[in-house]
Amino acid sequence: MTTVLIVLGCLVGLFVLISIIGRFLSGDFAAHTSVELPHPPQDVWNAIADFRRHPMGGGMTRGVEIEETESDAPGPMWVEDIGSSNTRIKTERSEEPSTLIRTLEDLVVPMTARWKYSLQATEVGTQLTIESATKVNLGTWHAPIFRVLIKLTNGVQRGVDHYVARLGKTLQADAATT
Repeated sequence: MTTVLIVLGCLVGLFVLISIIGRFLSGDFAAHTSVELPHPPQDVWNAIADFRRHPMGGGMTRGVEIEETESDAPGPMWVEDIGSSNTRIKTERSEEPSTLIRTLEDLVVPMTARWKYSLQATEVGTQLTIESATKVNLGTWHAPIFRVLIKLTNGVQRGVDHYVARLGKTLQADAATT
């Protein structure tokens, strides 16, 4: 019984410690990646624009639901179901096929993100650059823990890198079938 209480006490202490550390960590996270893809800019643009196939939530996304947008909106708005949360994504700027800016708002955790996609034609195909700025505000009990997890796992950079890897695989598969 004493061992169980000690283990429980340690777990509670660890949880409290992580929560305290998370409160003092910056809530601002950034990521940047740039890759040359052997595909024309329009093909890369079309793949990025296909948010059902390439959701911002990546492999965590269980479903996508399109939302109504204003008539002057530069692009679509949708909600991604990522299991324990939902995120609303808005297209803020769209200049086909060179620049796309999307913002993400988590509907559970006080988190926002802004992704800027830049496409530049090269001799080989397209230079794709993605810049991500993510902010996790305090406000819920799990926000400090989320900050610690993002920091420890380099979560924002990993998310951008995984997105680009999936995009590359899709473009390669699509090119093989045409």
